[in-house]
Amino acid sequence: MDFVAAPTATDNSALSALFRPQSIAIFGASSDPTRVGGRPLANMLKFGFAGAIHPINPKYREIQGLKAFASLTEVPGAIDLAILAIPAASVQQTLEDCAARGVRAAIVFSSGYSEVGGEGEAAQQRLSELARRTGLRILGPNCLGMMNVGAGAICTFGQGPGFAMPPAGGISIVSQSGAFGTFTFIVARDRGLPVNLWASTGNEADIEFADCVDWLCDDPETQVIMGYMEGCRTGAKLVRALQKARAVGKPVVVMKVGRTEIGAAAARSHTSALAGSDAVYDCVFRQYGAHRAATVDEFFDVGYASLSGYRPKGRKLGIITLSGGAGVLMADTAEEVGLEVAPLPEPTQQAMRAIVPYAGVLNPVDITGQIANDRTLYRRFGRLMIAEGGYDAMVGFHSVGGLDPTGGANILDSWTALREEFPEIPIFLSLKATPELARNLEAIRVPVFEEPTRMVRAVAALCRFGESAAAAETESVAAATAMPALPTGTLSESAASALLSAAGIPMVAHEIAGSAEAAVAAAVRFGYPVALKIVSPDIAHKSDIGGVRLDLATPEAVADAYAAILNNARTREPKARIAGVLVAPMVRGGVEAVVGVHEDPTFGPIVMVGLGGVLVEVLKDVAFRMAPFGEAEALRMIGELRGRALLEGVRGRPRADVPALARALARLSVLAAQLAGRVTSIEINPLLVRAEGQGVLGLDALVIGKPAAS
Repeated sequence: MDFVAAPTATDNSALSALFRPQSIAIFGASSDPTRVGGRPLANMLKFGFAGAIHPINPKYREIQGLKAFASLTEVPGAIDLAILAIPAASVQQTLEDCAARGVRAAIVFSSGYSEVGGEGEAAQQRLSELARRTGLRILGPNCLGMMNVGAGAICTFGQGPGFAMPPAGGISIVSQSGAFGTFTFIVARDRGLPVNLWASTGNEADIEFADCVDWLCDDPETQVIMGYMEGCRTGAKLVRALQKARAVGKPVVVMKVGRTEIGAAAARSHTSALAGSDAVYDCVFRQYGAHRAATVDEFFDVGYASLSGYRPKGRKLGIITLSGGAGVLMADTAEEVGLEVAPLPEPTQQAMRAIVPYAGVLNPVDITGQIANDRTLYRRFGRLMIAEGGYDAMVGFHSVGGLDPTGGANILDSWTALREEFPEIPIFLSLKATPELARNLEAIRVPVFEEPTRMVRAVAALCRFGESAAAAETESVAAATAMPALPTGTLSESAASALLSAAGIPMVAHEIAGSAEAAVAAAVRFGYPVALKIVSPDIAHKSDIGGVRLDLATPEAVADAYAAILNNARTREPKARIAGVLVAPMVRGGVEAVVGVHEDPTFGPIVMVGLGGVLVEVLKDVAFRMAPFGEAEALRMIGELRGRALLEGVRGRPRADVPALARALARLSVLAAQLAGRVTSIEINPLLVRAEGQGVLGLDALVIGKPAAS
């Protein structure tokens, strides 16, 4: 069941006219190849664009050797793409003319829109309306354009093409920043990565980053999608694009900048305070299978590794090396990124010792400098590791052997033989190599890295791609249940508990007492000891105003606590509406967790789980997911907590009921999706995770509904 709000239907098929145009009109075309209007034309002539190019400029009859036209009406035939290198004041009418002519896509270089505020924002809004009204798809404004490397459609005034082009191939890059996008294009070229398409989305009056990703999912020439993001205009679009990429098996590697929190100052719950915008983006990428890179090196390492097509089926990593130190370095990194460096079976170790008695044979396997005397060791040890180790991926370190002609030839021969014998096992090598050797290894699907720890991190990213795809195939979301009407504003704890209980989340039993005598009577029914709390929709954090008393074991203690709680509430919050005092049994044992929902302005309801109860904001040991999701995703979410060992049983404590916690999270996510747009936040703190088989129990609840005006 899909609770994600669907965006307005968008025809991304029209982006084919943008990315694979057959005919292009250039408004503001220039004879000077260094000017904004001259560079796209010069680039396409230089790099062999085979389609029709129509320069439009009333000042000239010929521009850079091509016939020039005074206006669009003079241009013969159909036009797929228009490039606008003209002042902003002329853009609106030019686009209207293009739409009337049947042009399907346009690139607007012009600046002076939302980036300058004021009238610029209004002008950009008019472009957005034009795109919706006419169906003309617009890239920009204030963008650097697009490049189709293989077709020579170099529709940009950026400097990238002036420094030579990368080989055409399977990587497509989308960037919201023109300058950084140009940087990534040059880095890709310098690293020899094959680039298919490149696009700078600029101000995104119409075509968004997510639209490009969506189209690239259907593009047969794109194998890997790489992107630079600063923000997202339509969360549902991005989620849909990431889901589509995962479904068709195309890795998405993202650099997302901007690590600021939203709404923390006004937050009234732990969840809202912790759910900063960066944490939400992080969870969306993780949940829907994209890899978020922290550095430019990681960005390209993972993109490069993804071209191999490998998706390891598990996390068991075999390491072979001729340097014990490098083996330890790779093993340390593997553990850090969650890979399992499992030892070889004892019979395999014995077989290796029979070949080289002093070799390290546990895993990492160190064949030592004996390789200089016996060039067959790569092949013999590698075969034993792959055939008998049960590894999901193999990595090798060969130092500088790839620079020596003899050593390089042996490396290629050894791994070619192993590749032929084991065609499906992912194999990655770290070595200094000649360009020719690196290309030959890549040709047999053995990616080459110089730095070994970056190689191991890239392998871990591919493992996560595989896990995400497998998880998507088995994920199921519980059906929604009918829910009562949600009052506006903050609910009382009693009303919040009732709402959560109706959603299938166990909450502690309670009664509302309107007098000390009623509180004592309730305590007798529950059995001592009990807890008392103020009940008021205007008091979110009851303990802060002295509105909570715990471990009350006698009638006298209950009566005194009742009076003290009311006095504190009336003194500290004199305007608060008070509905009475809640009486509940004390519940002991288990691990205190916090679960909650935060309404994100871009992605809607985000669910949180954390450990530490009231200390969660101090510990910040939390994980997030976009609602709704199933129990399997909830288990992966719990597995991300640093303190998850507390749930597994430590210092003699019993194992906690993690499946029950996952079940509660999944049910909360369905409730959150049902209430999307009607709540600001939901929180159960603490949610007691009891011993295995005993379930979970919410001890305190806070639900903040949207004001009636919303």
